[in-house]
Amino acid sequence: MVFVCVPASRPVDVFLEQLENSVEALRDYGISVLKVNCLQEETSGYCREDSSVGKAYLFKGQVLIRELPTDALFSVDAIVANVLFALLFNEVKYVSTLEDLRNLENALQGQSDLVFAYVQAVGTAEHRVLMEAAFVYGSLHRFALTTEVTLLKSIHDEESNVPASKLFFCHCKMAADPDQSCRRTPMEQPLTTLNVHKFLKLMGEPLVMEIMADPEKVSTAHLQLGLPLIFILTQKETLEADRRTAEFVAWKLLGKAGVVLLSRGAGGLEFLLRYNVAVKTAAEGVKYLVLKDTDEIVALVEGGQQSDRVPEYEAEEEEEEEEAGESYEQEIQDDQVVESIVRDRKHELPLGRIQTLTEDSFSPALAASDYTVLLFYASWEAVSLAVMQSYAEVAARLEATPPGLSLSNSTGVQPLSSPKGA
Repeated sequence: MVFVCVPASRPVDVFLEQLENSVEALRDYGISVLKVNCLQEETSGYCREDSSVGKAYLFKGQVLIRELPTDALFSVDAIVANVLFALLFNEVKYVSTLEDLRNLENALQGQSDLVFAYVQAVGTAEHRVLMEAAFVYGSLHRFALTTEVTLLKSIHDEESNVPASKLFFCHCKMAADPDQSCRRTPMEQPLTTLNVHKFLKLMGEPLVMEIMADPEKVSTAHLQLGLPLIFILTQKETLEADRRTAEFVAWKLLGKAGVVLLSRGAGGLEFLLRYNVAVKTAAEGVKYLVLKDTDEIVALVEGGQQSDRVPEYEAEEEEEEEEAGESYEQEIQDDQVVESIVRDRKHELPLGRIQTLTEDSFSPALAASDYTVLLFYASWEAVSLAVMQSYAEVAARLEATPPGLSLSNSTGVQPLSSPKGA
């Protein structure tokens, strides 16, 4: 960057002060700053009659890229932003209308994601932040900029007051279908260098991670950046449905929390089936919860409720353990029974030695023998099926030994009232 001027001019002195303060910042991007005194140097063609106010020229090698008006270079932020904007002219596109933005998104579908920002004016601190991010991440994403308030409101009308800036991440790379528009994720934090770097790092993470490991040992970028990690507990029978749930939650919490699909029993761990969600924070570790729907999961993060809700469940568990330790152990055993039944329910039981009774055969079967052991069971109830497994084993041992063993599905004998289990 070359500044051509006639010294001893008030406007020149003011600009020179800001330019000198920008030297270190520009040097970080490989840009050198030179000053030419038109009274002393032979600079034909660049020293003109109006050089009393100074002229700034941006060169790449010996090729002039652009002449920069000094009235737009009013601060360090303005100088750095405008210089980088000129250098990255082909990488950072300025868009004026919603149609321009959509055309750019459509052109990037299936190829690259887009980082789009609104700033109040060119040369502001927020403009500088965007241009510095484009310089660093330009090889990974495309960048676009606007100063049009109407464009901002057309894609983000949630705020009554127009913010000083707003950044969006447009997910165009995954939108391979021409009829599918690019989803946009807004950055909730102010447009600062640190926030942009954190946000883009999070946008580069997988939408949903599927793991089979101890949650205590899992570490992701979300935890490293101080954000919670949400675990959706799943099992083989419900994997596809839980995967859709995890993806839905992940889109809702993108940039606010990470989402992991964790298989029950993974890594030798045994999770109680009554839990369906776990949350992990760097400060509190892993806590297991029972939540009714996805809205509660989102509210847990967006409402800042994890610090309140998580200890609540933990306290309830401690009270239950203190008040009914034996009952709690029995509950664990029941859950293990349910899990084993769900896992083995496709395997056919050896019931050939056991007579199955219906409403018609019930009375004749009882009358045919002096002693009959009769099991009433419900085919849809896990504990009842577990007893039925043991019943089949006993039948095998007592084969040809009275009394006879019989089965009756409790839903099939209408005149009798029986409990769900044996």
